[in-house]
Amino acid sequence: MRLLAGHMPVDFAQYFPGPSEYVTLLRDPIARTISDYYFCRRNRTNPAHEAARKYSLIEFVERGHGLTHNCYARWLSNAIYGAVYRTDDEMLEAARKNLTTFAFVGITELFDASVRRICEKCGLTQYPLSSRNRNDATPRGKDVSVAARRVIYRHNELDRAIYEEFRKRFCDEEVQRRPARAETDTLERPAHT
Repeated sequence: MRLLAGHMPVDFAQYFPGPSEYVTLLRDPIARTISDYYFCRRNRTNPAHEAARKYSLIEFVERGHGLTHNCYARWLSNAIYGAVYRTDDEMLEAARKNLTTFAFVGITELFDASVRRICEKCGLTQYPLSSRNRNDATPRGKDVSVAARRVIYRHNELDRAIYEEFRKRFCDEEVQRRPARAETDTLERPAHT
């Protein structure tokens, strides 16, 4: 098997012969939560569809539907798959530790640079990027209330810590990779929603 893609436990590779590498893209937790809500609203097969249709964004997040509460920390620590931690700090440390074993951690808001780097790492040809999978139902950041952002922020403290740490690492690596162009290059483009 050359590639297995999806959401799976961090130690899933142990069930396959030979070496394995993990790659992932992290997204700003606020943007990810907003997108998840609108994805659930429009996708009838999603288990949180009815809740997303019934509740406002704030209610949806407050009630913990979808992937609105520290999903990175839960996925990356395997808590979502049954691992138990005494404290949130313990779960956060497990997630950070697991993420440091990944062969590549990209940043959605730095999508072009992330794609370029993963292609370089894997010896792949980089083709023009598409926006075909963008969720057009998701409002842009300025269209979400400050109150909703505060609620999302509060329920994603662990994910914010993970995102900020690995975004900084990514940006620091970019500067090291391209020191002569670092001041003139722009890494960001509008978030992939």
